[in-house]
Amino acid sequence: MRYFSFAVLLFALMQPSAWAEETQRIAAVVNEDAISDFDLDARVRLIAFTANLRGSTETLRRMVPEILRTLIDEQLKLQEAERLEITIEDEEMESAMRRIESRNGISDGELETTLNQEGIPTSTIFTQIRASLAWEKIVRNRLYPRVIVSDDEVDEQLSRLQQYEGAPEYFVSEIFLPVDDPALEGAVRETIERLRNEARTSKNFPRFARQFSQGVTALSGGELGWVRQGQLAPALDQAVQQMKLGEISAPIRTEDGYYLLWLRDQRKVGETTEYDSIGLSQILFPLPDNAGPAEVAAQFSAAQAEKAKLSGCTAMNRTAELMGTPMSGSLGVVQLNALAPALRDAVKTLPVGMPSEPVQSEAGIHLLMVCDRPNAAGPTDDRQQVRLNLMLEKLELLSRRYLLDLRRTAFVDVRL
Repeated sequence: MRYFSFAVLLFALMQPSAWAEETQRIAAVVNEDAISDFDLDARVRLIAFTANLRGSTETLRRMVPEILRTLIDEQLKLQEAERLEITIEDEEMESAMRRIESRNGISDGELETTLNQEGIPTSTIFTQIRASLAWEKIVRNRLYPRVIVSDDEVDEQLSRLQQYEGAPEYFVSEIFLPVDDPALEGAVRETIERLRNEARTSKNFPRFARQFSQGVTALSGGELGWVRQGQLAPALDQAVQQMKLGEISAPIRTEDGYYLLWLRDQRKVGETTEYDSIGLSQILFPLPDNAGPAEVAAQFSAAQAEKAKLSGCTAMNRTAELMGTPMSGSLGVVQLNALAPALRDAVKTLPVGMPSEPVQSEAGIHLLMVCDRPNAAGPTDDRQQVRLNLMLEKLELLSRRYLLDLRRTAFVDVRL
């Protein structure tokens, strides 16, 4: 790395972004497009903000080669999308920005303002979002139709899963870095070691996954969801069984590259935890501010009377519509840990389609019903789910090969 470039990087981290605008030296050339030192500095600043690494100058310096590699890959993806005449609409960009705001606790429409306050040019996150959306469309349009899963493959996977019937389930997130060239083995290993150390220190694994992971789960912060023994590659399967709750694994080498795993929770099949999501409906019997005991008792009685009539979410939602009370009807899919404790306790083990006991909150008396448990452990003979999982595995492999081919055929001149 040039000493000048590193000096610029440090100065840009400490000073307003106006200085970085003066640094237009070229960090890399990707076919006909150039990545400037300013582009690189801006992305470093974005990562420092999103991963809470503002004071970790040495860590950021070590990550610069991997950050530049990410920028190069984004250029390749955007160039391929342009070649294929794939476009990203303004509405898609807006929707993606709202998701980023939600993940980072930023008010709707305030992302650009927040970035400007941090001295981060909005162009860097626009490029990141556009490249991500473009790649999703490329994978969906060109690769997905080529994925075929045979009945024999489904049968083989079902047989493997049935061997572990009744085994524990693990809620896992991942970071994946491929090793596409044996000459890069050491560099990739060093990078994933740094990611592990920083994720452990900052306790912000999902943000590192979004910025650095090359797996298909990167956009969701690396979340794999609930997995059982036998569902992961053998090396990953073995590692997760030996981990403690909350632990981040040492780098795990597989045939394709290096993984980090984060064990977030563990349960027996059929149990419910705070990480589960549920489809939820409710009828709210509102209470005025400073409601007296008589008013509370009356609404409790009304809720109990309505509870006796309800069976199933169709009836629940129809009743909610007829009553017309605010905040009543389907609430969609919600995560259990997003609910107030009293509401969470009422529905955590509630059978699907059964009304809860009335629950009081500041808003009133709630009558709740679980309409779906999408994360609940299903039977191991669910052929449709097994087929989907196998398709996603093949799709990830095809997408990595596609990007590798783009790298191999591109003219890339790294000037750091």
